[in-house]
Amino acid sequence: MIKTGKDSKMKKVLLTDIVEKTGCSPAQISRALNGKPNVAPEVRATVLRVARELNYRNRANRHKPHIALLKKGAMSYYTGNLIYSIENVLNELDWSCQVVDQLHIGSINEYFFDGVIAYPWGDYLAKQWPNLRNIPLVIVNDYGSVMDNICSIDPDFTDEANRVLSHLYELGHRKIARIRVIGEDEFTRRYRLRGENEYNTAARAWKGLTVECLHWDWKKAEHWPENLKELFRRGITAIIMVHPYYAAKITSDIQMAGYRIPEDVSLITEEVPCFSPYALPAQTTLQPDIEKTARTSIEYLRRLMHGEPVPTSVKVPNVFTIRDSTGPAPGSVAGQ
Repeated sequence: MIKTGKDSKMKKVLLTDIVEKTGCSPAQISRALNGKPNVAPEVRATVLRVARELNYRNRANRHKPHIALLKKGAMSYYTGNLIYSIENVLNELDWSCQVVDQLHIGSINEYFFDGVIAYPWGDYLAKQWPNLRNIPLVIVNDYGSVMDNICSIDPDFTDEANRVLSHLYELGHRKIARIRVIGEDEFTRRYRLRGENEYNTAARAWKGLTVECLHWDWKKAEHWPENLKELFRRGITAIIMVHPYYAAKITSDIQMAGYRIPEDVSLITEEVPCFSPYALPAQTTLQPDIEKTARTSIEYLRRLMHGEPVPTSVKVPNVFTIRDSTGPAPGSVAGQ
């Protein structure tokens, strides 16, 4: 906005004001503001500088917030349903949105977007964050980012651990393995410890309960049946598998090792809608509450957009669905 005339009232800044200040054409200015190619670097720098000086915002033909939904690469089941849920909530609010891949993060700027909801992988977004510094940002499932001016919507592992371990303890299980699938890249190293402290803390609430938190390399998956036999020799009677892509494999590997589910070992996996309810036996699962995550993300983005203080991390409980793959521990009172 710029001051005008005798009364110094504020006037809406238009694209024509940038044209007048820079001498660039409207098409050049539009391409520069949107991060489009075919703009000389010096022209882009001039346009962005003048736009900031004038506090320009693109409000043409709209009076409602415009939100960028930032994702990376092909959408998984979770990402696709999360974006679908966010879009539905934004439609309820009469807000508009646009899905943007992280490869095109440069097209997101404060002149055309009022806020960003991101589902990032690894540290890519952190490295690009200076380009988004002036836009309110909510990150989903990034496990407690501590970057300034970012609110992270994270899984509530304390709630998850208490619900899962309480269920297994009541069934007589006392030795439980929690297996996380990892790789060698920096992304998996960064996140491999998530949830472990919460499970270890929760285990102390029940007498005689122990939880082994293990990391299995997906590149050595052919060794998993032997790994499972070793766990069972040590008295493990329940397994929590922390990776949806391996729900089917861990089921097969347990059976290949000569054990029955749940008669010999109980199994909890992450929900795979086309597999978990139809497996034999149907699997007890954990699943992010996608609807609640979507609504929580938008609510805290709204607060950021209004300049309200928000916590660094907001916890959303998972959905815990009990089916047939968990049962009484062999030899326990619950199993008699």
